[in-house]
Amino acid sequence: MTRLPARAALAATAALLALAACSDSPKKRVVGATCSTDTQCSSGLCLQATCLDPERDDDTDGLVNRVEGALGTNPLAADTDGDGVSDAAEIGADLASPLDEDGDGKPDAVESDTADADHDCVPDQRDPDDATPEGSPSTIADLACCCEGPCSKNGHPDVSATCTGEGDAVVLTCSPAQGDLDDDGTKDQCDPDRDGDGVDNGLDNCTDVANPDQSDVDADGIGDVCDDVDDKHITFTTAEIATFCADACATAENSCEGSPVTDCALTCAADTARDGWWLASYFCLESTCDAAACGLGESEPLAEDPRCPAACDALMPCELPEVSFPTRDACRALCTGATHGGSDATETIACAAALPDNGGACDFFPVIGCFPDYAICPAVCEPVSRPGCQPGGPLFASWPDEAACLADCEALAPRKTLELLGCQAARGCTDFASVCTDETLPAEPSATCGTICDAWLDRCGKNEFFIHREACLGMCDGVLTGVAWADADATVACIAGLDACPTDGDDIGAAFVGCALGTSPRCATDCQTIATCATELQLEAPSDCERSCTGLSLSHPERVDAVFGCVEAGAAVPDCNAVFSCLQPPLDEVVCAGACNSEAFCQDQSVDPTCQPECQENLTRPPATAWSRRVCQAWGTCGTCDQLDPSAPPDACVAACAAAPDTCVVEAYGICEQVCQGMVAARQEDADLVAPCVVASLGPACDLYSALVCTPDPP
Repeated sequence: MTRLPARAALAATAALLALAACSDSPKKRVVGATCSTDTQCSSGLCLQATCLDPERDDDTDGLVNRVEGALGTNPLAADTDGDGVSDAAEIGADLASPLDEDGDGKPDAVESDTADADHDCVPDQRDPDDATPEGSPSTIADLACCCEGPCSKNGHPDVSATCTGEGDAVVLTCSPAQGDLDDDGTKDQCDPDRDGDGVDNGLDNCTDVANPDQSDVDADGIGDVCDDVDDKHITFTTAEIATFCADACATAENSCEGSPVTDCALTCAADTARDGWWLASYFCLESTCDAAACGLGESEPLAEDPRCPAACDALMPCELPEVSFPTRDACRALCTGATHGGSDATETIACAAALPDNGGACDFFPVIGCFPDYAICPAVCEPVSRPGCQPGGPLFASWPDEAACLADCEALAPRKTLELLGCQAARGCTDFASVCTDETLPAEPSATCGTICDAWLDRCGKNEFFIHREACLGMCDGVLTGVAWADADATVACIAGLDACPTDGDDIGAAFVGCALGTSPRCATDCQTIATCATELQLEAPSDCERSCTGLSLSHPERVDAVFGCVEAGAAVPDCNAVFSCLQPPLDEVVCAGACNSEAFCQDQSVDPTCQPECQENLTRPPATAWSRRVCQAWGTCGTCDQLDPSAPPDACVAACAAAPDTCVVEAYGICEQVCQGMVAARQEDADLVAPCVVASLGPACDLYSALVCTPDPP
């Protein structure tokens, strides 16, 4: 036996000891090897009992292994929960906040949309508690019946459901059930290609019938298998041709001061009989008066404007009085002629063509928004600039100027702008914006106005004021906002009783508002009192008392309170003389008549016919200082009012008016101090002595005659 030298023996012993030491730290395992912990893998990642590369995507689902490990998904299966949707899609774009449809803290990627652990018909991905069966049928319906998510949050509030069977054999029945046109397991509402023809819905020219070839012979954007209208050719009957050509040529002749085409109607009829599209050229003449520019004389008629089919489909169902067409082909021809000729209607056509398809029904408010001449808000806000309706004071106080009114109006939903117009029509130059607001105007048409508008349209038809039933409904609901006494039956009777249907816009509005408002109970009672007193006193009762009172109840409630409150006080006595003393003409009319007559007398001139209206206009706008001088002129002698300072009413008037704040309230503001000042100056008496008597005599109705002759208390 050969012995190793001592030095060699020692070296061998050291090597054996080193090997023994290495056996205590096993070698790291390579990617792909089996494992039970991350520390066993050279990559530091052990998932699904396999060493994996953290930055690799082994299942090619868009998530690297390291991320799948953190999220709890299977890095070796692209669809961890086996519901047909990849892990990446069910995690979403935000890895830090993965999608969790049922909010139970478990990502959708690990909860199947097809499995049902607790057998309650609600898939685990939608079930906040997978371990406890849901017992409420309404909750089951909400969670399980709509592919988009909870039915109540996706526009399906009325779905119901039943869950029958046991264990894995439970069956969900939804009513109504969502369809699956192509039977691919994905409900139509969530299927990007619901007819299964390989063309996504957004690009498919016929989304509900499979047509992989997308054939569209007439190039109207509707696939042939879905298209029952030929948009390539248009034809008309002989009678239609005669009517259309006569209209087109007559309109052109009127617009062009003579016909641009010799024997226009006959030539048009011959051309249109050969090809219906020639009619477009004759409609074009109205705008251009140029036969050559409209393609007449060419070998081919005008090509259809591609916007016209969609524009006609949007406009025709509404049957607007000024935009009505007997046939769709006539509409397309007129439309093409208008756009080719550069008509003012081109903007409307472009707008209508861009509207969403409404399935053949009239989508009134978007359609009417395409007509610049039917701008509602300028009509609402126009009174801001009308004499007597100046902003900044009691009238239209909600808006400092017309621009502010327009901004508020245009911020409303289209239907509510019509309601605001109706509100303004009933209330005139008042601060109606404080009464008719976004909160008080109804969101939907009322049944009352449905009855009223049907009666009006049956009796009088459409017109420039009510171009559609929706226009009538909006106006009506605005008129009746805040009107507690509205009576549909009485309004229908009023409409039926009209001598004739008005035709002028203002007359139409006045008649409709008058019938819609009817008579307020207070006005009916007080006007009957006045009529009874008129008979007793052998006087003539005011004409149309009930309607005037009802209208004033909305436009000038403070005036009604003053006058009819006075009437009610007289009736309580009873004292018919007191009742009739309440019925003086409007205060500004009385004051200005006296002031203008006095002014003319003092200048030895005839009365200027412009004096009265200008005076009344000045008195109806703030500030109230104009009242002082005009009251003084009406009852004072010549020169009495020359030194009057309207900006400084006597202290006695200020004090007396402060003690009686209801004195002389007109519109929405008081004029007590100014009337007192004018009356004191006219009487040429000491203000301290006469002011209390004047103010007490004026009262809420501002009884100027009583104030003129009142006797002051002795000092």
